[in-house]
Amino acid sequence: GDREHAVIPGALTNYPILTGFTSCEDLQLESGASLTLNPASGLTVYGELDNRGTLEVRSDASGSGSLIVAGQVSSEATGQVSIQSFFTADQWHIFAPPVSGQSLKDFLENTSNSIAKKTSPPEFYGMTDYDEATNSWNNFYTGGESGNLISGQGYLTRRQDSDGTVTASGSLIASDFSLPIAASNAGWNAVGNPFSSAIGVTSDATTTENFLTTNLDQLDPNYSVLYLWDEAPEYDGTQNNYKVIGNAGYIDNHNYPELDMDYLQAGQGFLVKSISGGGSLLFTRAMQSHNNIVPVLKQARASWHGFKLVAVHGDRRESTIISFNEEMTLGLDPSYDAGLLNSKPDFSIYSRLLEGDQGINFKIQCLPHPDSSDWVLP
Repeated sequence: GDREHAVIPGALTNYPILTGFTSCEDLQLESGASLTLNPASGLTVYGELDNRGTLEVRSDASGSGSLIVAGQVSSEATGQVSIQSFFTADQWHIFAPPVSGQSLKDFLENTSNSIAKKTSPPEFYGMTDYDEATNSWNNFYTGGESGNLISGQGYLTRRQDSDGTVTASGSLIASDFSLPIAASNAGWNAVGNPFSSAIGVTSDATTTENFLTTNLDQLDPNYSVLYLWDEAPEYDGTQNNYKVIGNAGYIDNHNYPELDMDYLQAGQGFLVKSISGGGSLLFTRAMQSHNNIVPVLKQARASWHGFKLVAVHGDRRESTIISFNEEMTLGLDPSYDAGLLNSKPDFSIYSRLLEGDQGINFKIQCLPHPDSSDWVLP
């Protein structure tokens, strides 16, 4: 039947805390009212969200609350929302603000965020952004920065002392969102999910649209996948902890499993490589999903045939994947084949394309099933 409008009045003794999944048409929080979305809960507002009170989306190690405003126009969400993202302590994360309008200075100085800080001069925080022109992370923020965190941008961020949440407060992105990406140098851009819910990113996601298919023509065809920083506990600054999220169907659950996700959480940032000359990424509301349990792994299904080669040197460990599917080719298969992004290139293992080799090193190469002839894979 028709969905109900929901009004939460002010001056109540107790206010709702959402622990499951529900939906409504319009949602109005009056002044003094509050609504809390607990981790692993979800709310879809199909009409207008009018928030004059306190709306908080919480997160913990199990997952995050998820909020989708599915109205028809971009002005469907008004008022401030506070959204938590869960961080493992003393590990680097690429964080993407799930709201717009969060002051950078306030975010750094919020003691509950516990952003790592070096207090002996020169003082700086464990947070920075990426400079495509120099192909490197910028100097760490000193706390003297002005302006707001930028929606759709990825920030290298570290929480110190204990596992916990960082909170960003601001306005929801409640419309399709376009983000320019640059290619003045190597074309690497740190970007991220701008929404307050997960998004489908691969062709295996059940969302109406997914990030890779929508943005395939904006990404370098040799690198048309997502590169997530997934720091291993033993990371000492020398290992390459960038993992690939793409459309290849090889699932490795053995000694050194790959990240195997079809959805990206709210707050999750990543690197992409732009097409020559720069481009524009589109994050659409049709990508949004309440797939907010961490980690969202692929459904239990048959893996493509394939194998992984692992090279180990001391505590360094690198790998490359060869996978087989009848729809793949001996040449470049964009969003399936994945070029190697190696943060420490002195030690790596990779393959080269069987046909059309342009000198690109590949982390993942997808091939058709072998025929009767011999293939020599560089």
